[in-house]
Amino acid sequence: MSKKIKPASFTYVNLPALRFIGIDAWRTKEDWGDLWRRQHEFMPLLDDMREHISPAMPHICAFMHHDDGEVDVINRFLIGRFFSADTPVPEGYDHHGLRPQTAAYAIYDGMTEDRLWQRYEVTRDRILSEGVLIPYPVGYWHAEVYYDKTPMIEKDGPPFRCGVLFACNKSL
Repeated sequence: MSKKIKPASFTYVNLPALRFIGIDAWRTKEDWGDLWRRQHEFMPLLDDMREHISPAMPHICAFMHHDDGEVDVINRFLIGRFFSADTPVPEGYDHHGLRPQTAAYAIYDGMTEDRLWQRYEVTRDRILSEGVLIPYPVGYWHAEVYYDKTPMIEKDGPPFRCGVLFACNKSL
């Protein structure tokens, strides 16, 4: 049985309208790990668009959503960055627009790649335990936020710091 993890911090943040731009593993029919392993092929172009990267969330992220439909009918998994809402999408890249909204934001220290779903579940459960609703299926999304390293780069590498950002229906 795995040890229960706890976030180092948990808060709600107001996000402006954003556009997430990246490459979608669902569209390319890739395993998530394979997409992470080839990030060096597509992330440099996004990194070069730094004047459009949103200061609200400037880190490399994995962004998951279901096209506002039921889970497991479509499972979008994009690796990329959050940009201002009007940022042009480079040819061959995927995107998803977000309206201004509140999101839950949990930060975890000492994480390893194998704890992705545990981070997701702990964050989701914390939101729900506070009586905050998660929009579903319309408006549902969540993101993994990577500060100092991204997954699948260093097998069994040192623990890292990451976050989970989660759409929710809360007014601040």
